[in-house]
Amino acid sequence: MRKIFFWMGIFLIVSNTSCAFAKLAHKKTEEKKSEHGAETPHEKGEHGEVSAFAHNEKPSHSTEKQDEEIHYEKSPATPHHEEPRHGKSKATAHKAHWSYNGKTGPDQWGHLNPKYRACSSGREQSPINITHGKTKDIGNIRFYYKPSKLNVLNNGHTIQVEYDKGSSIRIDGERYDLLQFHFHTPSEHTIEGSSYPMELHLVHKNKKGDLAVVGVMMVVGKHNSAFESLWENLPAKEGKENLAEKINVAGILPPGERTFRYTGSLTTPPCSEGVKWNVLLSPISISNEQLLAFQDLFKNNSRPVQKLGKRVLWEDTTP
Repeated sequence: MRKIFFWMGIFLIVSNTSCAFAKLAHKKTEEKKSEHGAETPHEKGEHGEVSAFAHNEKPSHSTEKQDEEIHYEKSPATPHHEEPRHGKSKATAHKAHWSYNGKTGPDQWGHLNPKYRACSSGREQSPINITHGKTKDIGNIRFYYKPSKLNVLNNGHTIQVEYDKGSSIRIDGERYDLLQFHFHTPSEHTIEGSSYPMELHLVHKNKKGDLAVVGVMMVVGKHNSAFESLWENLPAKEGKENLAEKINVAGILPPGERTFRYTGSLTTPPCSEGVKWNVLLSPISISNEQLLAFQDLFKNNSRPVQKLGKRVLWEDTTP
């Protein structure tokens, strides 16, 4: 009987020892598998890489920012110059769309872009209503205009001719080089509250970068042959054309050089102030057909008149 109990004890000891060794071997196997990168559920990404979140590592950016970047990278249709969602496009950040009506019209220009702030807060804005100003012999403008190639541009807001170098005016003895001229319909300046069918603006700049603009009112009457080459090539779509034809604005000017003069601004965004305005007293003529041809492209591209405020409007009395 004692022998039976003895062998039973030996059997139990051996069994317990075997189980212990088996558990220890299993544990070592698991540890070894873990060291060699054995996968656990949901650790592996969709392309086979191990997710950082499976090991409780923090991403280099916030979750929201990472979501934006992933969305951007996975959207091949998104142009490269655009920012990810929630961000403004670079085009919007640098250049705001403006127009002559609605939510992007003149009343809203100053709110479309910080650079356009002067359009709403400026105190020396253009155009204005021209009435009889203070009379003074302020001296005639001297025009030194030469022919130019017809570098014509439809910029989406008007028809503009970029003038070749070499033409200029002199105001108070200072030279201003002609840069370009363009048109507005109806006229931006008004005379005693009345507008004209069109207005021509000739834009000049001196060596210091100061601007001087000559405004010329346009009435409906005789066909204006000086505009013929331009009117025959009015670009219907936005873009620039450098044509072989020539144009000479010297032949466009009305007789007489007397002006109304005041300090104002650009009449389009950014509405920068400090512009020397000179509106000629005499108008020029265009035919009704010429007027309608322009209005087919731009029915209304005029900014409303602005308050004169404390500015002085001078009326030249120089013969």
